[in-house]
Amino acid sequence: MSQTWIASIWRLIGLLAIALLIGLITGYTTTMLILTLSVYIGWHIRQILAFDHWINHQSKEPPALSGIWEDIAYRIFRIQKRSRQRKKRLTKMLRSYQTSTNSFPDASVVIDQNGHIVWFNTSARELLGFKSTDIHSHIGNLVRNSEFAHYLRANRYDEPLEIISPIDENSTLDVRVVPYAGEQRLLLFRNITHIKRLLTVRQDFVANVSHELKTPLTIILGYLENFTDLDPENVDDMQQVIQQMAKVDIAAKRMQAIVDDLLLLSQLDTKQAIPIENCQSVSVMPLIESVINEASELSKNHTISNHITKNIIIYGKEQEIYSIFSNLINNAVRHTPANTHIDIQLELDSDGAHFFIQDNGPGIPPEHVSRLTERFYRADYGRARKQGGTGLGLAIVKHALRRLEGDIEIKSQHNQGSQFICHIPLKRINIHPAEISHKNQSANQEPVHRLH
Repeated sequence: MSQTWIASIWRLIGLLAIALLIGLITGYTTTMLILTLSVYIGWHIRQILAFDHWINHQSKEPPALSGIWEDIAYRIFRIQKRSRQRKKRLTKMLRSYQTSTNSFPDASVVIDQNGHIVWFNTSARELLGFKSTDIHSHIGNLVRNSEFAHYLRANRYDEPLEIISPIDENSTLDVRVVPYAGEQRLLLFRNITHIKRLLTVRQDFVANVSHELKTPLTIILGYLENFTDLDPENVDDMQQVIQQMAKVDIAAKRMQAIVDDLLLLSQLDTKQAIPIENCQSVSVMPLIESVINEASELSKNHTISNHITKNIIIYGKEQEIYSIFSNLINNAVRHTPANTHIDIQLELDSDGAHFFIQDNGPGIPPEHVSRLTERFYRADYGRARKQGGTGLGLAIVKHALRRLEGDIEIKSQHNQGSQFICHIPLKRINIHPAEISHKNQSANQEPVHRLH
């Protein structure tokens, strides 16, 4: 028992003793006792009313009470103060948690035991298309997927589930469920479209490189086997096989080209952008002229118009810049029919230099355009194999441009040709102080190369 209660009891005993003494003196003992108790009870009622007013109106400071009511009010005030402080801390923690989860790229959704949404973060709006009005809605009404519904009902969440995004059929989501706080569950949705695409690219790469190397290797092994089975004394058979060995040379050169391109691609893929201070000043005009001349070996009466009138300098590695234009121009010659016209143009703006290599060939089907820069990917595999090449050219172009902090853009329409655009940032570009000599071109006439 606290000191306040002891003091209150002794105060009551003292008041009753005084009332009894006065009653004995005056002869009104009962009346004095009733009057004293009435005053005492009235005082308590007044304290109770003040206490009740304080409790009901949620005033921060307790009222001016006395006795045991002061002690009770003070204790409740301390409990309320601690509760308010705890509530502030919890509110702060909740806001901090919501802020941090809203910054997550993954969608976070909290559902109750019945599957109704309690809360979701900002990413859920982007990945799942949720709206603020979807709170308290059933998750199954918003993510309509039979496998997902069965996954939630099964209550076995050791392995994640992959589903198609409810707002984008081309996106794949990885779903994980974490039960917590009794019957509540936290659902995490992660966009794994890029990872799935990378896995597909890797599988295709392994299959394609195996196929690309298998064909020339089979030719080489076949001729070697025939060569070992020959009778050394049979001169006619020996001469015939030796004459056919030219095909072995072609197959070996193809394998060598594939290996060389794979090595170059691996080097470009593992290196960061080239620092400006470590770059060479590469003059583009003579480099493109050299590539056009070399393309004549692949040409079937193609016409190439070089519309570049300014000698641009690119800060990078000469061999890598050469590989960009070599692959693009050679591809245009190799993969378009005879008598195709190819244009090379340049545009300069505040973003940098934009090199256009455009042809009027048959074009590329739209479903293939986004995958052309993948290793060994070909829109028409059979025709591409006949035209030669390793299938790595555009992948090399993409990674070489990344080393220049640039990018490649591909546009194509059926029967209207294809356009390959190399974007190179302004900080890696400079214009040669002297214009190209007029002996090669004038301001209104660009050099035209007819390749035979």
